[in-house]
Amino acid sequence: MRSLWILHRLGFTVKHRPRSSSSRGGGLALVYREDLKATDIDVGAASDQFEQLAVNLSVRSLPILVVVIYRRPAAVTGSFCDALSDVCESLLAFKHSFTLCGDFNCPRDNGTGINAAVADIFTRYNMTQHVDLATHNSGHTLDLMVTSDDDNILSARPSVKSL
Repeated sequence: MRSLWILHRLGFTVKHRPRSSSSRGGGLALVYREDLKATDIDVGAASDQFEQLAVNLSVRSLPILVVVIYRRPAAVTGSFCDALSDVCESLLAFKHSFTLCGDFNCPRDNGTGINAAVADIFTRYNMTQHVDLATHNSGHTLDLMVTSDDDNILSARPSVKSL
């Protein structure tokens, strides 16, 4: 609770979706400036392949859809790729700016970067994955930030900092 108090004192608030009672701890959270209007939104495409939290943020009266995803570490399967494709298709149907972000746990099989099948999904839907550095100590990129190729909602490339 102390961390929420600190965030509030710094001008931020949190949207949180706890994990179901059948799982231990955790859940999803989106931390955003408290002067932004945030509304939970249903992007459809619910899946047993990953957890998701979708929030519509109003930034200077412009809507930006933020979808946070957490996927447990596992092999990338056809079922996961189908579910991710469904989310991408839903995002494009909203017809306004979006970012798809979170811990996808989809490392490339050999080397750095993201899994080739996941990268192919983003390419098919004309999306750009902006995190190009390792986000895991073994050199993998597990945490992603994806936007439409046509969008300029990021003012700078995401940076990665070690803790």
